[in-house]
Amino acid sequence: MVVQSISPDEWTEGKQRPSVAVFVRDTGGKADPPVKLAQQLFQLTPAETSLAIQLANGLSLEEAAEALNIRRNTARAHLRSIFSKTGVRRQTELVRLFLNSVAWLGNK
Repeated sequence: MVVQSISPDEWTEGKQRPSVAVFVRDTGGKADPPVKLAQQLFQLTPAETSLAIQLANGLSLEEAAEALNIRRNTARAHLRSIFSKTGVRRQTELVRLFLNSVAWLGNK
């Protein structure tokens, strides 16, 4: 579930009360977000996005590297770049960021 506050500037009903948008996704089963949306949202390259999606789907870095047919060192380099671009420091933080993003909502 993603909850996003909506500022009064973004709606025109003229009422000054708190508003939020709530996005709910089905967590049962594996699903990939639209790659282009995820790339734009996080400013990632296609390779970085593919790796982040694999990690968000529960694969370890080694498993993701194998699934993407890249070397472990390449996967580590991509992961460092992803960390830098997203501002996270741990793989678990990256997975949480990805799974809670609106990118994941666009696939269902």
